[in-house]
Amino acid sequence: MYDDRYDYDDAYEERYERRRRRRRGSGIFRLLILLLILGACIYKRDALVTGFGTLSEGVRSLLSGESGLLPEDLPSLNALKEQMTAAQTEDAAEAEHADDAAETQAAAESPAADESREETAAPGTDVLSSGPYYYYRQMNDTDQEIYRQLYAGVMEMQEDITFSTLTDYDHLFRIESLVIADHPEIFWYEGAGTYTQYTTRLVLHPEYTMSAEERKIREEKIAAAAEEFKSRIGANETTYEKVATAFNFIAGNCKYVEGAPDDQNICSSLIWHESVCAGYSRGVQYLLQQLGIECLYVWGTITERGDHAWNIINIDGTYYHSDPTFGDRSFSDGTEVENMPEALAMEYGYLCMNDEEALRDRVISAELAGWVSLPACDSTEMSYYHRHGWYYPEASDAVWEELSHELGEGQRFFRVQFGSEEAMQEFIDGLSDNRYAKMALEKLSLTEVRTYTSPNSTLRVVVGWIA
Repeated sequence: MYDDRYDYDDAYEERYERRRRRRRGSGIFRLLILLLILGACIYKRDALVTGFGTLSEGVRSLLSGESGLLPEDLPSLNALKEQMTAAQTEDAAEAEHADDAAETQAAAESPAADESREETAAPGTDVLSSGPYYYYRQMNDTDQEIYRQLYAGVMEMQEDITFSTLTDYDHLFRIESLVIADHPEIFWYEGAGTYTQYTTRLVLHPEYTMSAEERKIREEKIAAAAEEFKSRIGANETTYEKVATAFNFIAGNCKYVEGAPDDQNICSSLIWHESVCAGYSRGVQYLLQQLGIECLYVWGTITERGDHAWNIINIDGTYYHSDPTFGDRSFSDGTEVENMPEALAMEYGYLCMNDEEALRDRVISAELAGWVSLPACDSTEMSYYHRHGWYYPEASDAVWEELSHELGEGQRFFRVQFGSEEAMQEFIDGLSDNRYAKMALEKLSLTEVRTYTSPNSTLRVVVGWIA
């Protein structure tokens, strides 16, 4: 909404009056002497002198002839007048210089009161164009310039950022949202603040959530977490393996807690290890950007859960949806499943999803979709279950043959994904008939066995294990 705390006309009048008072006060003693001299001259010559404003009653008495000055005093007084005029001219020049310096300082403190304030310096285009910043590259040249200027101002924690090519706050809000979405490292600013809108420009007044000192402390902690993550990356790892490591690093070390401190930024997931979907997704994004991997922060809603955020990740030129929040099984299943093996604690089915899979229960924000064109995610090549050969279009005998083979090798748990809900349900019905338990007794040479299963209808995944 329009913030009228800075009114341009009032500010202009205030500045003008301040300047006038300052100049009037500079050299006031000399000016009074000059007025006395001129008053005497006016009395003697009965002439009117203009340009000095309203005189006090004391000066009026001088003009009435009460000063006691004589005609023979005028030569020396005229000489004094010339000296005082020269002094006044010099003083006025000094006052003008001081006034300009004061106004330069005032402009830095209150840009809304000074139209000539210089805009915040923006980083070069190569810094952002060459980086993993998808939303920046979706903009035209004019919006990219505004983006760079806003980014620079927030990074410098400027109190006021002036945009001389922009007057529409809704337009700025769109760019601001995408700057924040592109840069998870900006954790001290979440888009709060006010703005002042003028005919030819707009001034943003950001509200930061912490001091520069606190920001520095947290940046050091985040950098330490990033170094720990990088230490887990092998020298010859593929892009997929790096993405999986980041997914595991966040989802495996963070607990889903509604209302956790800083739950909308990376401090929650990388420092406090308690967050919600925004912190999970921004944490993964930040870690992957440290490796130069393009990772988008995407927001919208999820069926029966409300607002949600996740990622779209570029793996060697192909894009995939990734949802680290749901990868944390304690969130996706709603509870920690009793006796579940540690190997099943993460649901990697959410690591690399295509559009069809991800958008079964996710809806991308209409606002975001209207601002930019999101990349298509139409591949299953990097899908976790496809990569490991655990994907089955139908619940055929091939599924049971694979489970029997794994049991024969001593594997005490399984993961399978199906191409339809019907196929998944058919497999679950087979489990209900104790088919897996009977196979386990035979393959593992057991006399008694207890099995557990945990289905995920959205992913059409079933995991199971032997207690």
